[in-house]
Amino acid sequence: MFKRIYNQYEFSKILLNRITLSNLRLLFNRNIIISAGSPRQNLFLIFFASFLCKQVFVYTPFGFDLVYFKIKFPHFKNLIYEILMQKKNISFVTCSNEQKKYLQKRFPGKQIFVVRNYYLNSTKSDEQLNLKKSKIYYVGRIEENQKNVGFFIELKRMINLEIILIGSCSSNSLINKLKISGISIQEESINPYANISTNDLIILPSIYEGAALVVIEAAHLGIPIFLYNSIGNRKITDNPILFENYDELVELISLFEQNDKGLKERILKFRKEVVNEYCIKSFLDDIKILTSKLNDLNEK
Repeated sequence: MFKRIYNQYEFSKILLNRITLSNLRLLFNRNIIISAGSPRQNLFLIFFASFLCKQVFVYTPFGFDLVYFKIKFPHFKNLIYEILMQKKNISFVTCSNEQKKYLQKRFPGKQIFVVRNYYLNSTKSDEQLNLKKSKIYYVGRIEENQKNVGFFIELKRMINLEIILIGSCSSNSLINKLKISGISIQEESINPYANISTNDLIILPSIYEGAALVVIEAAHLGIPIFLYNSIGNRKITDNPILFENYDELVELISLFEQNDKGLKERILKFRKEVVNEYCIKSFLDDIKILTSKLNDLNEK
């Protein structure tokens, strides 16, 4: 069955290399998986694949949002939307049940599958959560667009806590700006959480995310995490701890330092939600459902 599946890179290579009848035959009656994490890059692939391939699974971790095209190219956006709605061979695959609900509203009647991320390490007990003044961490790619790490420069001016960013950065100017602001940078490692304790705090200011792996890892390791109120973050479970702006985040950090009972309860509730939903059992169940659907399609 899986020999009949192409991914978006193989699909692109076939189309861009040379469009011949023999190349098109490679794609005809095949299944293809396309990541729509960046709609601007992959909409055309989805468009061509919907006509050439048997079944197109669009993997869209943070909700397939056509806002960019609505603003820049309203007529083009409507055309693509109609194609996606009318083509019965297009299904969506997302990474959380909350994202599935979002897509069901955007694309009523479409088949939507969920394949959740997971973390294998055992969790730490609730009793280990003891809030107190500590360090603030960020784990992930260090860049200013999607990840929005420039957010920490202003935050550093507003709070008297050490801020440490763990990850790779390709911009020397950004590194210099962060260091001048008093923010520490650590190279990414095999285990970026080795020196982060349950008394520390992770902040994720990303403008958009899917079900971010750092959120799942932090929950399983018992590390509190606050998320910027972006579409992927607010839909990872029912009760993430979100902030909209600097003032809201500073207030959360203040409560964190005060070992606030209400905040502690929210942290534990969110952690349990993430640990229960994003685990190896859920992942295997999701894969079973998706492969069963592929088998049904290939038998037709």
